[in-house]
Formats: sequence, C-alpha cells, structure tokens
Amino acid sequence: MRRLATCWAIGFLMAPVLFAQGTSNPAISGPKTNRPFEPSPPLEPLPVNPSGVPGDVSSPATLPSPPINSREITTETAPVEIVEGNISASSLSEFEAVAIENHPEIQAARQAVASARGRAIQAGLYPNPYFQGGAIQWGGQETFWGANFAQEIVVARKLYLQRQAEYQAVRQAEQDLSRVRYQVLRDVRAGFYVTLALQIRVDALSQLVKIAQKSFESGQRLKMGGEGTLTDELQLKIQFRRAMAGLAAADAQFKAGKNSLAALTGVPDLQIDRLEGSLSDSLPDMEYPLVRAGMLADNANIRRAAIEINRRRYILRRAVVQPIPNPSIQAGYQYYVGGYGNGSALGTQNLPLLMVTFPVPVFDRNQGAIREARAEVSRASLLLRDTQNDLSARAADAIGRLNASSELVKEYEKEILPAAKQTVELAQAAYQGGQFSLLQLLQAQRDLVDAYLGSIDAQSQRWVAAVDIAQLLQVDTFPPAP
Repeated sequence: MRRLATCWAIGFLMAPVLFAQGTSNPAISGPKTNRPFEPSPPLEPLPVNPSGVPGDVSSPATLPSPPINSREITTETAPVEIVEGNISASSLSEFEAVAIENHPEIQAARQAVASARGRAIQAGLYPNPYFQGGAIQWGGQETFWGANFAQEIVVARKLYLQRQAEYQAVRQAEQDLSRVRYQVLRDVRAGFYVTLALQIRVDALSQLVKIAQKSFESGQRLKMGGEGTLTDELQLKIQFRRAMAGLAAADAQFKAGKNSLAALTGVPDLQIDRLEGSLSDSLPDMEYPLVRAGMLADNANIRRAAIEINRRRYILRRAVVQPIPNPSIQAGYQYYVGGYGNGSALGTQNLPLLMVTFPVPVFDRNQGAIREARAEVSRASLLLRDTQNDLSARAADAIGRLNASSELVKEYEKEILPAAKQTVELAQAAYQGGQFSLLQLLQAQRDLVDAYLGSIDAQSQRWVAAVDIAQLLQVDTFPPAP
C-alpha cells in the first residue's frame, strides 16, 4: 500500500509538470499580470498595393502579433441601465447624449464585444489532462490495479494562431460597436433636423395664417364699405381656412416628429417641448476627394473589412499547421500481485508506465480546409474593395444632395423669399386701395406659402445630407465648424 500511495503521488505530481510544458510559452499565455483588459490601440490602416488590395495576402509580416492574455481580460460587463423617469432634451447634443447611454442597439453591440472577448479567452485555453485509475481485479489469487495521467501537447503554435484569429474578431466587434454608434447618431441627428424643420414649418405657417387673416379682414371691411363683393370675401375666407388647416396638419406632424425623435434616442418617453437649433447655420465646404480620403482612412466598415483579412490569414496559418500531430503523453503506475502458476508464486510487481501516442497524417492532411482558407483570404480582400466602392458611392450621393440643396437655400434666401414677401405686402396695399384684383392678391399669397415651405424643405434636405456625410466620416462633434 505504501508503494501504491507513492506511485499515486508521483502521478499527481507529473500531471502539472506535463501541463506546464504546454503553457509555459509566453506567446500563448502571455505575461503574468492581474491588469484588467485594455482595449486594443486604434487599428492602423493596412498598406494598399497598386491593385487596391491591402497588404500581401501571402506574407505573414502584415499580421499583428500581440496575443490576448486570459489573465488580462475580464468577462464581467456593466449592467445595462435604461433611463427611467421624466427627462427632457432640447438641443442636439442632449439628444445625442441620451442616445449613446440608452439606445438598446448600442448596448447590444457592447455586449457583443464582451462576447467576442470571451471566445478569445476560450480559444487559447490549453486542453485538460486526463486521469484514469481503477482495478481490473481486486483480491483473490491475483490483484491488478493502477492509475495514470494523460496530457495532449499542442505543438506548432496552434493555440496561439487560434487565439489570434479570435483576437481579430474582438477588434471587429469593436468596429461594429463604432459603426452602430455612428449609425444611431446619424439617425438621431437626421431626426432632429427633420423635426426642427417641422417646428419651423409650424412657425412659418403661423405667420402665413396671420397674413391670410389680415387679407380676409380687409375683404370684410371692403365689403362692408361697399367696395368689395361677397365672392371676394368668400374666396379670402377659403384661403384663410386653408391656411388654418395647413397649420393644424403641420402641428400634428411636428408632434409625431417629436415622438419619433424620442424613439430614435432609445427613450420613447423622453420629454420634448421645443427644439433649440437653426437651419440657417452655415456648413463647411465639402469636396468629394477630401471626404473620400477621410472616409477611407477612418470609417468603421472599412476598418472591419481590413481586420477580416488579418483574421482570415490567421485562420489560413492555423489550417496549414493543423496536420502536424499533437502527441499525447501518458504516464502512470500499475500494481500487480500474482497468484500461483506451475506450482510457484509469481509475487508482487510494480509496473511504471510511459506511453506516447499521436495520429499519423497519411490520408487527412487538412487539404480541403487549407484551400478553403486561401480562398477566404482572397475573398476578404475583394470584399474590402467592394466596401470602399460602396462607401465612395454613398459619399458622392450625399455630397451631391448637399450641394444641390445648398444652392436652393441660397436662391430662396437671396431672391425668392424677399420677392415673395414684398409682393404680398404690395398686393395687400394695392387691393385695399382698389388697384389690384382679388386673384392677384390670392396668387401672391400662394407664392409666399410655396416659397416659405420650399425654403424649409431645402434647408432640411441640406442638413440631412450633411448628417449622412458626418456618418461616413464618423464625426463626433456635429454640426462641424464652418
């Protein structure tokens, strides 16, 4: 029994030694530290060769090498907190702050980053050792029992490459979080300016209602003085009531816009009274080449596609080394007490065990997986170029809409609106003096309504286009300084 206890102790001592042989590589386990996980530094753009494909697909030199250390990653994430109670917002910056802290899509993207970090931890963990022990026969003429440990030794840096592939997925999840954040900001910003345009529309229609009411009252006075007709009075009344109906409809749209804006922030109960902002603020000049260059350098979609190339390269390298067999080392002890054979006792035997096993890659050399991985590297490079082309088209469209709407805004402010206002003032004075017909006054008032509403629509389109460009450039501060 003492021998048995001694051998069992030897077995327990050998297992950690064997296990340590596989985990002592600093490239796999990393330095021993208790520091919490620190986000990776900003991703540097991959070098682009003349063909437009970033880096060299066949060269491992472009692969980032810092591993993820499981000791440096915390899987604990902060609980998701949703704002409750009566909170309000009026300026664009306030709406943005509410959305960033409370929008469920941003919260979900943050949890996706934590999930990717967990997968990166799991991908680099060393396989557990195996223990086997027991007795084939206990007691009687023969007793045969023992114990042994087995440990698979992972070679060819397989765990390192596997973890690095998952590390790239963590970086991709971080880029997804950035993309979601700017998408939410884009929706909130666009909703803010659309709702602000509705608010200004209500204010403008209120002024137009006063103008129509003034014309209607002038028609009443002219009729009472015998200078106007009942037909003129009724036509002016119709236009006045149409202006009132348009104001009521615009007010209903404004209320719906405020509810929609609150939902875009992720807090549908957000209290909104009046918005603080202006559609007449100037915007900086934006040229397509500069916008495209800035977008290609910083946009999260492009950075994610570039990281995918690195991830596929690690998967390819992992597939190449997969056929290299991992040996399994088994060590143990067997205790045997023999019975009687041929009239003599066989006696007691202590049997130490040591065995090494590994598969022989004769038929399966991972040929198919290697070919698949190589194709995926090329495919990832092509998808990066496709992403660049798609975002370039979106940038060209947004800049075109911005320039077109800016030209309309200039024309309305400099020529159309001043002329329409002056025409109504002159028409009202002339109508009261009997110099203008009623039809001329009505037409002047309709032209003024169309000019006001056209100017507001052009301003709204200008800001929505600027918001789209800010999303492509991933601008944190909006509106940008002119």
